[in-house]
Amino acid sequence: MAVSFGALPGTNLIGAGSRYSAVAVAIVLLGACLTGCRREPIPAQQILAGRTMGTSYSVTIVPWPDMPDLAEISNRVDRELVRVNEQMSTYIESSELSQFNAQQSTDWFPVSIETAEVVLLALEIHQLTDGVFDVTVGPLVDLWGFGPPGQSEHLPTNEQVAETLHVVGSEKLAARLDPPALKKSVPGLRVDLSAIAKGHGVDRVAAVLDQLQCKNYFVEVGGEVRVRGNRMGGGPWRVGIEKPTEGNREIQQAIELLNLSLATSGDYRNFYEAEGQRITHFIDPKSGLPIASEIGSVSVLDENCATADGIATGLMSAGLERALALAERHQWAVMLVVHRDGQLDTITTPQFLDLTKSPAHEDSQ
Repeated sequence: MAVSFGALPGTNLIGAGSRYSAVAVAIVLLGACLTGCRREPIPAQQILAGRTMGTSYSVTIVPWPDMPDLAEISNRVDRELVRVNEQMSTYIESSELSQFNAQQSTDWFPVSIETAEVVLLALEIHQLTDGVFDVTVGPLVDLWGFGPPGQSEHLPTNEQVAETLHVVGSEKLAARLDPPALKKSVPGLRVDLSAIAKGHGVDRVAAVLDQLQCKNYFVEVGGEVRVRGNRMGGGPWRVGIEKPTEGNREIQQAIELLNLSLATSGDYRNFYEAEGQRITHFIDPKSGLPIASEIGSVSVLDENCATADGIATGLMSAGLERALALAERHQWAVMLVVHRDGQLDTITTPQFLDLTKSPAHEDSQ
């Protein structure tokens, strides 16, 4: 996850201010020559910011010839994010996903092509992660106190977990594109795309900017990031991955990105202590139990932010040994931050190292 440091000198900001919660920190730097090394005025870097999906978003744009009015760009971005919410939110009762979750029929339920595509991607990642990424675990998340009902006085019993497992499992969910629709094989099945929808939102905003012919941008929604081209003044965009420690906001590692997406998943912001146990919101869809792991966070690089988002959550839910095996099997670009003997160790795959080397990139403006 990521957050920009806000409006910098030579930067214009538009949109609602917001309080960011993040795992990765985007370092949006301006070149030193922006003030004084040219005679002609240089357009300021532009930042759009606001709220969406219960979190924050920010978009940093390097101006280009024939750029539309900034207010129009902001409106286009906002409209696209509203559409994502109207399709996939579980908090908006009228959204496509909420309506699918509420209906008890096991017949095909019509949805937009975008919703069907995201569910199909989720089912694909479910297969690639040997089932640990599962968008139907919502009832278990609720049972363990991380959903809208909140935490109960006592931990769930084995009987409650077993009963809830009857309505959990991606094998009970189907999606198709022609015509776009979803289908459940058990009436109580619910789909929660929160582990992939923010990344999808990033991809949708990036698509809007691509349509507008923007060549250099940084998009962040709820900490998930996608970049294209270079930052103002040249050079790749820089992102800091935050240490998975409670209460502190320190950078574990800074990386440079060119035409890539970054998603980070961690367990250090959403957990509680009960009956001598540390209960996290990562639930094993097979056992129905919270996952105890030495992994503090997982960061994944991919061209597609939704894909990176889902894989990061899946690996976080897999545990260290299984996560490393999955990353090696699929050649994923992954960085894991691991708790060992009171210290934080970093484990990176060769693909992650290859994609985050810092060669001299040509300015794509």
